[in-house]
Amino acid sequence: MNFLFVLFCVHQVNSQSTNITHVYSWEDALNAHPDSVRNLDCSHQKWDSIPVQCLLFKNLKSIDLSFNKLSQLPIWFKEFSGLEVLKLNKNKFSVLPIELCSLSHLQVLEINRNKIEIIPECISFLAELTRIDLWDNPIKKIPDSIQNLKSLKVLDLSGIAFSRTYQEKLRLLLPNTKIVLENPCNCLD
Repeated sequence: MNFLFVLFCVHQVNSQSTNITHVYSWEDALNAHPDSVRNLDCSHQKWDSIPVQCLLFKNLKSIDLSFNKLSQLPIWFKEFSGLEVLKLNKNKFSVLPIELCSLSHLQVLEINRNKIEIIPECISFLAELTRIDLWDNPIKKIPDSIQNLKSLKVLDLSGIAFSRTYQEKLRLLLPNTKIVLENPCNCLD
């Protein structure tokens, strides 16, 4: 009986250790087998464009491109169709890149502290999104199509000034979503 218990415990430990996810740095990823790279940290690289070598990593589930100098995504970025987590914080985007709209499995999008003013209507194509962090961007309006994101649990709009009327409109569009907002401003809708 004790022998079976020990075998069970060893199996549980081995099973749990295979679920641990490794995050590769850019340098480590270039030296690894491309199919093994599922999580990639390319933050703080000072890139103003994403190297085409990223296409080697066909199995990416998450990529962190934060703290770079990116202002757009390459057209080939849509090749990361299995991407679930994308971090584009603290770059130089002024528009939410339309290339994101083809990432149908995306669940988490962090693109805070950029210069984004426009959110395209195609944001509604990202049906699996559960979290969007857009805080500290000069966004003027969120498209009504965002109401089609039925899986959305959190929309972080901290640091963005919206009127009380506009905040109420957002809450009506997304009644099942936690919307993080600043105190309403005395500004026009």
